[in-house]
Amino acid sequence: MVIEQYKRSSAWAGLAQAARTSYQRAFEVLKPLVEMPVKEIERPFVVILREEKIFPKPGRWMANYVVTVMSLLFEYAIDPGWMKTNPADGVKRVKRDKKRP
Repeated sequence: MVIEQYKRSSAWAGLAQAARTSYQRAFEVLKPLVEMPVKEIERPFVVILREEKIFPKPGRWMANYVVTVMSLLFEYAIDPGWMKTNPADGVKRVKRDKKRP
């Protein structure tokens, strides 16, 4: 619901087409969560999602980007009262393995 409402907002309308396309990539990764009530999402869930679901397959960049986009969506959800806090706020990003080229 939050994604659909965000896409109807002035914030979405003000984005450049390249940004919308990039956000849409993150929205596709989040598609399996479409039925999950946003109020049930807590910080540990965001971390587990990043570590166990996104990082292994699409990779580090997408895992970090999805957390960034989720944070933006949660911030958007606070004003209408759908959420009280942003559970993605402060979630650390996956660092690059410096041993790999």
